[in-house]
Amino acid sequence: MNLHEAAALLDVHYQTLYRWVRDGSLRATKSASNVYEITNDEVERFAAVRSQPTTPTNRIHVRSWEHHVDRFLHALLGGDELAARTTIDRLSDGSVSIVELCENMIAPCLVEIGDAGMRVSPRWPKSTGPRQSVSGSWRVSRNILAGAPVERWS
Repeated sequence: MNLHEAAALLDVHYQTLYRWVRDGSLRATKSASNVYEITNDEVERFAAVRSQPTTPTNRIHVRSWEHHVDRFLHALLGGDELAARTTIDRLSDGSVSIVELCENMIAPCLVEIGDAGMRVSPRWPKSTGPRQSVSGSWRVSRNILAGAPVERWS
């Protein structure tokens, strides 16, 4: 049977059925005339799968992002990639969108890191070359964020 016939049996729009074929949820073959064909067995199998109850996703509701920002910033500054990844993975697995993560956690951390660098050195020192300035700037920013005393450039 074609997509329109299968869609009528499953009581969905044919474009919904087409999307399921394209994402691999529903197996179909393309005929010589470039039309998708679906077997009766496949429609029955798919209908059975769709009728099974599904467990709801464990949606995380973030009341305050401050704790997550602090944890993520601490992991970034400490060079703890696993902790940073775990923080992001835990939230994204809990159905927090990537846009929410970027706006509420990642961007504030990057702003904090950038602001700390600007508090130390708004411009490169004239007495050193660019290679020393770049590594020195990062070291100084990292020390400020970690709360360590820092020598200021003159």
